Amino acid sequence: MPPAGVAPGDAVEAAPGRGLGLVLAVAVLAAAVMAIVALSVHFGYPYDIEPGEGDRIYTALRLLRGEPLYSKGSDFPYLYNVYPPVYALAVAPLVATLGPVLAAGRLVSLLGTLGASVVLARWLRDRGAGPPLQAAGAVGFAACVMLVPYQLSCRPDALAAWAGCGTLAYADAIRRRNLGHGHLTLLAGLGLVASFTRQSMPLLVVAALASLWPSRRWRAAAALAGCGCVGLALVLMLDHVTAGAFWASITSTVSWSRRAPEKWAFLVFYFLLSQWGWTLLVMGGVTTAAMRRAVPPAAWLGLLAASYEALGITRAGAAANYLLPFHFFMVTIGALVAAETIRRGSRRWSMVATVVVAAQLAHDAVQLRFEARAVPPWGLAAARSLEAALRPIPGPMLLDRQTEMWLRLGRLDHFVEVAGLGLDVLHGGGHTEPLQAFIRAGGYSRIVLRRHTLLPGRVLDAVRVGYRETGRVRLFDDEYVILAPAPR
Repeated sequence: MPPAGVAPGDAVEAAPGRGLGLVLAVAVLAAAVMAIVALSVHFGYPYDIEPGEGDRIYTALRLLRGEPLYSKGSDFPYLYNVYPPVYALAVAPLVATLGPVLAAGRLVSLLGTLGASVVLARWLRDRGAGPPLQAAGAVGFAACVMLVPYQLSCRPDALAAWAGCGTLAYADAIRRRNLGHGHLTLLAGLGLVASFTRQSMPLLVVAALASLWPSRRWRAAAALAGCGCVGLALVLMLDHVTAGAFWASITSTVSWSRRAPEKWAFLVFYFLLSQWGWTLLVMGGVTTAAMRRAVPPAAWLGLLAASYEALGITRAGAAANYLLPFHFFMVTIGALVAAETIRRGSRRWSMVATVVVAAQLAHDAVQLRFEARAVPPWGLAAARSLEAALRPIPGPMLLDRQTEMWLRLGRLDHFVEVAGLGLDVLHGGGHTEPLQAFIRAGGYSRIVLRRHTLLPGRVLDAVRVGYRETGRVRLFDDEYVILAPAPR
C-alpha cells in the first residue's frame, strides 16, 4: 500500500538507504566507466568491427547519390541491404557532413543507446524508482558485455531498440496519465518509425497498443489498424519503386530456412548467466503477485514480444543483437521489482534487492574489463598497412567484410556484400553468373578474402583459376589473403 496521503496511481520514490545507496552508486559508476571504455574501442578503430558496418555506410552514401538502396542479388551491385530505410535516412546527413566514415553510423547508434537508456530511466522514475535505481537501470541496459558491440556499432539495432521499446514506455505513460487521444496517433507514428528501422519491431508495436486495450478499447484498436494500413501502404510503395527489390531484401533472412537451435540455446544461456541479477529479480516478479502488480502490463507484454523476437537467433547470420529488446525489458522489470521491494519497507529484503542490482552492475564492469571485444594496436596497424598497400593500385577491388576500407579507397563500383551473397546462395538463391564472368575476365585489380570467407564455391573456383596469391595479412578478426590477376 502507498503511504498515507499518496494516491494509488501516484509514483512513490523508492531508494535504498545511505550505505547501500553508496555501494550501488560505486557499482553504477564502475559499469558506466567500463561501458565508455568499450565505446572508445569502436570509435578508435575506423574499419569494420562487426559484420555489415561498412555496408550501412555504403547504403547511406547510395541514398545521398540517388542510387537504389535494394537489389535482388542477381547482378552488380550485390547489396543485400536487409534493413528498412530509416537507419540509412538517419545516417545520411552525417555521411554528407563527415564523409563515408563509420563514425557517422556509430554516432547514430550511440544516440539510440543513450535514448533507450533515458527512456528506461524515465519509465523507472515514473513508476516510483529513486535516482539510484534509475541510474542503475540506464547503465545496466548499456553495459551488457554481449550487447555492447551491437549498441555501438554501425547497425540499426540500437536505434530500433530506442524506438521499439519506447513505444511500450509511451503506451504505459498514456495509460497511467490518461493522456489525450492524440497521443495514440503519436504512438502509432513512433511504431511506424520503429518498424521501418528494423523489421522485427512491429510485434513490439502491437504489444504497446494491446496494452492500452483495457483503458482505450476501440481507439487503441483503431490506432493499431491505422498504423498497419499506413505501414502496408509504405511497404507497397517502396516495393513498387524498387521493382520488388525492397520486399525481397527485407524478407530474405526470413526465407533462409537453415536453423541452428543450439546457437539460440548457447546465446540465451550465456546471456541469462551474464545477466543473472536482472534474471533473479524478474523471476521474483513473476512468482510474487504483489511484484507482478508493481510492473505495468506494457512491460510484461514487451518482454513477451521480445522473447519471441529472440527466437530469430536460430536464423543463419543472426547473433546476440536479437536479444537487445529482451534485455531492455529484463532490466526494466528487474529494476521495478527492486524498487517495489525497497518501497515495501522490509530492511532485509531491501538490502537483498539493492545488493543484487549492485552485484549485477559490478559483474557487468568486470566482464566489460576482461571479456569485451577489443582491437589490439597491431590490428589497427595491420589494417592501415593493408589500406596503404592497396591505395596505389588502380581499378575495382573486392574486399571481404572490409567495406569501410573499400569506401576509403574510393573504388565505388562492382560492389559485392560477400556474407549476404554466400548465405543467399547457401539457401538456394543468388545469381553469381555476372560476378563469375567479371572475375574470369580479370575485372578486379585485387581481391582480398578472409581465410574463412563465405564467398560461394562457384565464385571461389573462378578466383582460383584467374587469380594468384600475392600476400597475406592478419587483421584482428581473421587472416586475409590478397590476390591479383594471374598472368595471361
